[in-house]
Amino acid sequence: MQVSANEYDEINGEILSQDLCEALPITWVVSIESPVRGIFSLFSNRKFYIKQLRNNLMETVTIMEIISLDDTKGTVSLQRVADPFEILPVKVSLAKDLPAFDDDFNEISEFCADSPKRLRERVLPLYRITLPLKRLESTSF
Repeated sequence: MQVSANEYDEINGEILSQDLCEALPITWVVSIESPVRGIFSLFSNRKFYIKQLRNNLMETVTIMEIISLDDTKGTVSLQRVADPFEILPVKVSLAKDLPAFDDDFNEISEFCADSPKRLRERVLPLYRITLPLKRLESTSF
């Protein structure tokens, strides 16, 4: 995950994981956003909107909120608030400035680049099985 905050405390970033790439193999462009906090949001946990690229638009697929912060370890824990597809786990813990980030990012990027190919390999045999059945159904006797 790569996340940055601007001077207005708005958070934007990208998420990349093997599980997400397998769950969303067609497009694995997934972002995380948290808009500028207003006066009314001071009394609730900060919300993070997980969005996926679909039909050239970023659509919200999951909403998470912060449940704990640990400044000494540099970690944040998020809990799922709304996830109709149940793609992400109920709780996620994130850390910053991990030493293996670059290596992990490269490995996951390569894995995700092959996700559409793996989907085709799983779906194509199913399509081949149903194709002859459809031909038989359309044949009249």
